[in-house]
Amino acid sequence: MMRQILVLFSILIILCNANAKESDWATTAQWVPKGEDQQNPYELPGKSLPPKTTIDTFGICFAASAATVLNYEMCKQGSIKDCSTLPEEKRVSTLGIARYAAKPIEDGLTDYDDSYQQLKEGSSGAKVLTLASNMFKMPTEKCVSLQRIASKIPVEGANDAVAAQQAIWKDLEAAYKGYRKALSEKCDSCASKFYATAVETVSKGIKLEDDQMIDPNLRNDQARVMQAFKEDTYEKALNTLLYPKACSENGISLPKPSDVTVRYFPQKEKILDGQSLIPQIKKILESKQPVILDGICVQDCETTRPLYHSIVVAGYRKICPKGDTKQQNCREALKVVNSAGAGWQAIHNDGWVEAKSLMKNVKVVAGTLSWLEDTSKKAQ
Repeated sequence: MMRQILVLFSILIILCNANAKESDWATTAQWVPKGEDQQNPYELPGKSLPPKTTIDTFGICFAASAATVLNYEMCKQGSIKDCSTLPEEKRVSTLGIARYAAKPIEDGLTDYDDSYQQLKEGSSGAKVLTLASNMFKMPTEKCVSLQRIASKIPVEGANDAVAAQQAIWKDLEAAYKGYRKALSEKCDSCASKFYATAVETVSKGIKLEDDQMIDPNLRNDQARVMQAFKEDTYEKALNTLLYPKACSENGISLPKPSDVTVRYFPQKEKILDGQSLIPQIKKILESKQPVILDGICVQDCETTRPLYHSIVVAGYRKICPKGDTKQQNCREALKVVNSAGAGWQAIHNDGWVEAKSLMKNVKVVAGTLSWLEDTSKKAQ
């Protein structure tokens, strides 16, 4: 029987983008090993973390956070010593579980992955982790991978790549909406033009060849686009286009799902600022579990339409100048697993950022932190 979870957190919609213009949340933490002492370090071993992936410019960082935590648990329960080499067929798919974002949490939990038929941007890592951890089978990266699907158009530089990827998703949505509007106005010739635009966008910028081998019904890009454009919402169309149904039938589950349960903090909105979350983060890391941090403002923070981000915290350090016995000039650093790929991690000192800069940009609501708690030890 599926475990029933009473959800106590508030959903903060994370409208993320891996390449959004950053606020100072990701201020790289630098230190001089011989000139500073690192007090109370809590860091998950690098080999215990799954491979670093990227969501490109598709705004599903919340799903990437949930997938990181789930894949960490896959390795932990499966006694896999080097999780960084976890193969695609044993990894939960970020794109696959992003579909759970469209499920209203108040409707309750459903343990059948194929009941999720929409794919949209904007949710929270806490919500997706809650729903995904209750699935009998979760889709794998082998079956559906954003890394394979996303734009591979040859461009000169990184900025051009970002622009090209953003254009693909924007053009595809515009073509779908134009197509549906033309049909409602009974303009078949107009609809055909929008459909042709979508086919061109998909054939040039979205690679679906691997999916053809998974689902024999998807014979070519044109058939895939036509099937998707029959859906009555763009979210359903996107799911049909990018997600083969076979991925729901051939998924994976945690080896011991009953050994963990999803936890949230705070359970009520009584904590006023992000800095106050650090003691709880340290406590979770001490239990050898990574923790999702939702609600990081990365853009337009002083406006009515801020852009929020979701990441995973995998380490903590207190850094003090050598000889500072009173610890009056110490600072804190947090190790972040971001959804911008291995390159981002390398640029930011393997993901280590200044805790003060990060936490001052966090909007705290109930459930800003979420993680998997190991309940097997408590039962012993």
